[in-house]
Amino acid sequence: MEQSKDGVLILDLEGNVLEANSSLARMLGYTPEEMLRLHVWDWDVRWTREEVLAQLRHFGKQSETFETRHRRKDGSVYEVEVSASGATWNGQTLLYCVHRDISGRKQSELESERLHKQLVQASRQAGMAEVATAVLHNVGNVLNSVNVSATCVSDKIRKSKTERVARLAALLESHGDNMVDFLTNDETGRQLPAYVRRLADRLAAEQVEVVKEMELIRERLDHIKDIISMQQNYARVLGVVEKIKAADLIEDALRLNAGALARHDVQIIREYDSHDPEITVDKHKVLQALVNLIRNAKYACDDSGRKDKRLTVRLTTLSACVRITVADNGVGIPPENLGLLFTHGFTTRKDGHGFGLHSAAIAASEMGGVISVHSPGHLQGATFTLDLPFEPPKPPKRS
Repeated sequence: MEQSKDGVLILDLEGNVLEANSSLARMLGYTPEEMLRLHVWDWDVRWTREEVLAQLRHFGKQSETFETRHRRKDGSVYEVEVSASGATWNGQTLLYCVHRDISGRKQSELESERLHKQLVQASRQAGMAEVATAVLHNVGNVLNSVNVSATCVSDKIRKSKTERVARLAALLESHGDNMVDFLTNDETGRQLPAYVRRLADRLAAEQVEVVKEMELIRERLDHIKDIISMQQNYARVLGVVEKIKAADLIEDALRLNAGALARHDVQIIREYDSHDPEITVDKHKVLQALVNLIRNAKYACDDSGRKDKRLTVRLTTLSACVRITVADNGVGIPPENLGLLFTHGFTTRKDGHGFGLHSAAIAASEMGGVISVHSPGHLQGATFTLDLPFEPPKPPKRS
């Protein structure tokens, strides 16, 4: 017992200390002699006297290792791991207990958990930034179209023939006293009816063109409003689960990437299960994952240099989950990178931050789902698969 660096204790089923080595005495802040006058409940923080006695009887029948908290003589508390087992000596059941101070290990676990939470939060924020970036790209593209239409309207108004109406009015006013003679006998007057007709046709055509451009501006502003409204809707439901059609989520993700996909001439192929299943999920987390997968597919197609860039989105209903597949015919993924894609900080793009796929994997995991990837190799495209359960996993019960 004295050779052990761990605290070693022998006691009876009544909690009386029969033997305690120096390591345990130092651990608790007592002398070995003081230890012999103590009972287990004098230093155990977790259990009352009655609970300790019940546990001792249990350990007398079955060996067990557990964690608890002990109070030192000076009142400080530390975490300890105890291995207890029973043995019979001269007809009496005794307990042999080994104590190990695990305060350092617990502190490391807490620090590791804190860092993990920070990493998850950073990844979640990066995923939200991906969605926000897609929104800004889409709004920017639509604003460019609005600017083109507004410039066109401005040019048409500036070049309009409306000033000729004023000149015509002035001409008629100058012949107000002899209007009939002017329109009948004057060469200029006789041409006025045909001129007025041509001017009316021209102004009517200008009006049609301006109204058309203004209608385009209205539609594009409505588009911007829809994009922002959709983003606000997803932002509001962050952390809230609700039932929604899986196809609707996919369409929202495609809509947020629509501008970039069109700009890079990427063809979108939809292959949806006719069943169109409903799932109960946090919509924002699903959108975060899908936007990232679609953006990555767009980059892969663009980097391949192909003219027939193609993105295929599939929706399949399985027995226990919904499967969403995002496949591209882009640059592909080398075998050595497949196992690293979802690692925090890993990226193959010069301007990449390595958060996107990692945050998507975290989002999927938090919903009880999983993301996987397959690629035959370089220039052979890649397929990302997101499996989501129909219902979110139930949180573990607290003991």
